[in-house]
Amino acid sequence: MQHLALAFHRANASATTARTAERRNLIPQLRELANQLAATIREGSPAQARRLAHQYILPPIAWGFLASCLQQQNISAEVIVGVLS
Repeated sequence: MQHLALAFHRANASATTARTAERRNLIPQLRELANQLAATIREGSPAQARRLAHQYILPPIAWGFLASCLQQQNISAEVIVGVLS
């Protein structure tokens, strides 16, 4: 019984490690998307930025990361909510 528990734990740990690695690979892509969104917003096209953002199916944590990146680029909270909601 203990061997089964250890095997399950190892399999679960491998899946967690794979998910963590996948997230790390997505971070540069999300930063690039945030840069594109910020540039589009600064050009005066928040509606176009919204269309660009919603082309992607992202988990909630990714939307939060995008919001954080946009906030760091001095995009107002109202605009961020409008683009990402």
